[in-house]
Amino acid sequence: AHWAAGVYSWQSGQFDLYPVNPPLIRLIACFPSVLLRPVADFRDLETRPRVPGERLEWSASIGFVKVNVGMVRIALFLGRLTILPWVILGAWLSWRWAGELYGEPAACLAVALWCFSPSVLTWGGTIMPDLPAAASGLAAAYAFRNWLKAPGWETAVIAGVALGIAELTKMTWVILFAIWPTLWLLKLTTTRLKQWWLVEGLQCLTVMALGVAVINAGYGYSGTGERLGNLSFASRLLAGSDSVVDGGKGGNRFHGQLMGQLPIPLPRDYLLGADLQKLDFERGLPSYLCGQWSSTGWWYYYLVCCALKIPLGSWIVLGVSLADRLSSHRVSRVDSQRLALGIRFEELLLLIPAVCLFLLVSSQTGINQHFRYLLPAFPFVGVLASRAAVVSGSFPRLLVAGAILWNVSSSLWVFPHSMAYFNELAGGPAGGRRYLLHSNLDWGQDVWGLAEWCTLHPEASPLHVAFRNSYSEELLRSHLSRASHRDAAKFRIVRLDRQAEPPDRHPLVSPGWYAISVHRMHEPDERYAPFLRMHRSATIGHTFDIFHVAEDSDADRHVEVK
Repeated sequence: AHWAAGVYSWQSGQFDLYPVNPPLIRLIACFPSVLLRPVADFRDLETRPRVPGERLEWSASIGFVKVNVGMVRIALFLGRLTILPWVILGAWLSWRWAGELYGEPAACLAVALWCFSPSVLTWGGTIMPDLPAAASGLAAAYAFRNWLKAPGWETAVIAGVALGIAELTKMTWVILFAIWPTLWLLKLTTTRLKQWWLVEGLQCLTVMALGVAVINAGYGYSGTGERLGNLSFASRLLAGSDSVVDGGKGGNRFHGQLMGQLPIPLPRDYLLGADLQKLDFERGLPSYLCGQWSSTGWWYYYLVCCALKIPLGSWIVLGVSLADRLSSHRVSRVDSQRLALGIRFEELLLLIPAVCLFLLVSSQTGINQHFRYLLPAFPFVGVLASRAAVVSGSFPRLLVAGAILWNVSSSLWVFPHSMAYFNELAGGPAGGRRYLLHSNLDWGQDVWGLAEWCTLHPEASPLHVAFRNSYSEELLRSHLSRASHRDAAKFRIVRLDRQAEPPDRHPLVSPGWYAISVHRMHEPDERYAPFLRMHRSATIGHTFDIFHVAEDSDADRHVEVK
């Protein structure tokens, strides 16, 4: 969907496709695709009136992939290369900030935590905006920190531009517009130099204003200044009683009011995208946690994700760092006291955005599907945890060294299947399916691995497949048609979800070969639940289970739904 929306924006100059995410990252990632000249006819989308609450990017992306299936792999490869600078930026900023706070050993530890994080390895290899949002958020915070340390118009301008760029990667960073003024006021109350508060206040306002200006520039000032009351919203928050989630057709709670006459300082599609994202949270999506499905989610969802998806070595490093911070309350010199107070305030600059982001995503329980929503907080916590590199005492240092070695080994053991990473508490990737699904484990990423398996096992034709994504069949068939193996082009693929089955029964498990997505086997309708009790012949990248039902199998052909 990001690929299709990026190409659409380059061709049409509009940003109303996939508006729940700002366009910066997909514009960058899809620029190589535009040079490849894909087949793209978006004229209907450009002229079609938008219906509040409508998500057109999914149907548009499926059609786009089908007609450009031959260039999917090279286009996404080139697009993913454009994400590497963001990965490097995150590593460099982690090294620099941790080094300035705690010294060179801490800088190296912070880089290790970032570079070997399974989540960083996962989303740094996609064109999704989550990894760039993490790097740009840390860059903005670092620029704001430099302004707080040395207030001036130059540092204020840099911080404002960095803020705007972070906002153009992911909407969750809107919280910085509230956090940064609060931190400045906190700094103002703890310093003796209050005579410059008015100048600093104007500079802080400049930072905020520049952030808004950069957001508008990223959208080409499309719809900026439009009256608030003229827009049609879908969420309860902005549409009121006419919200889509309550059966309405969309509306505007500000229409006819004084506030509705005010011009909006943000692009129209930015505000409509935020409204659409809020609608998704309000109406909810089926979410999975520890074997249970829910449409309302759980407040502790991200706590469980952190416990199972973050390497245990990282938790040990963070625990040592926290213990050292709580115990280091004694200083011997005045200069050391000032340094300690300064470092503690800088730690707040890292801690508060991470905590606020965690609370924000945890409060939106309507969609509990993606641990990646928390990724922008990772580098902030990583810099704070790097303090563990400078603890005193032989045992704590050995503990930290062993923990980081465990961290790196655990992550690389699963690489390159880092999306399916689960730590030892979950039983590794093989046990992760008992706790989390969606993009935490199975997002259709192993379709290429399945294609390779099909090429090596021509005897498995026809292969009955239950895919995770709608377009995976086209990708699989395209790969097989170009494979060098002489029997690959003749390999037959049968989609199980297109077979008509009695609504009160599971699918017929007849003799033959099956490749079932792990996600599909755990879906609440239990259509593919019988495969959970069957012996699997192979597993492709932790997300496709291969089954072979022999002719003389005594397995039940039909299983009643309980």
